[in-house]
Amino acid sequence: MTICPACGTDSEEYTSMIDYFVAVVVRETICQHLDKKLGIGVMNVRNLMIEHLKDERDAPENIRCWFERML
Repeated sequence: MTICPACGTDSEEYTSMIDYFVAVVVRETICQHLDKKLGIGVMNVRNLMIEHLKDERDAPENIRCWFERML
């Protein structure tokens, strides 16, 4: 568990902010690396990543809808 330095207690909100910060840093590092490799611009890499992640996130819902229609 992570102890919040401000209040000295175990805080889910504090842990959530750390998780968010790490996710942003990882995303930005990947975007910058891919931009260097592909030369298409960081914003274009971000947009491609968002589209890919949206497809991944929507896939289980799309599969469920397909089964409901077919059964």
